[in-house]
Amino acid sequence: MNAHSLAAAAVVGAGLAAATPACAAERPDFTLLDAMAEQASTCEQASEREYWSGVPHRMRAALKVQATCLEEVAATLAREFYPEDAFGDGGIRARMEDLRRVTGEIYGAVHTRPVTCRAGSCDEIYEVWAAENTVSALRSLVDAIIDRVKDQSPLHRP
Repeated sequence: MNAHSLAAAAVVGAGLAAATPACAAERPDFTLLDAMAEQASTCEQASEREYWSGVPHRMRAALKVQATCLEEVAATLAREFYPEDAFGDGGIRARMEDLRRVTGEIYGAVHTRPVTCRAGSCDEIYEVWAAENTVSALRSLVDAIIDRVKDQSPLHRP
């Protein structure tokens, strides 16, 4: 990861730290839903320049920054809106690790292992595509949490 990506990750991390709830035992802070939705968008923008470089290893590094940022958003939401045991042993972080592993295996195979792959025809860009699928799964998780909790939010009811 280069200095630009590290700086972007630090900015994103600082934003998450500022939005982290003090204690989930208190009444949930429903304003956090909008802040975390905005933060999830910031996750994508944080490493955008690296991603659009077109250089596969830089693109993968950018996707790693995005994934890490989205995991922090999901963990912040889980801490505020779910009981500790909601996601089983290890909590939401363990489930996100499971998600990364499984989507990595599935989409890694989809993009790099078809029978049509011959030497040189399944290069690094396909690994980038597999990583994109994992980031998409993490973004879907964040969006699902936000949408579900909004159902009980007094600030988000029609």
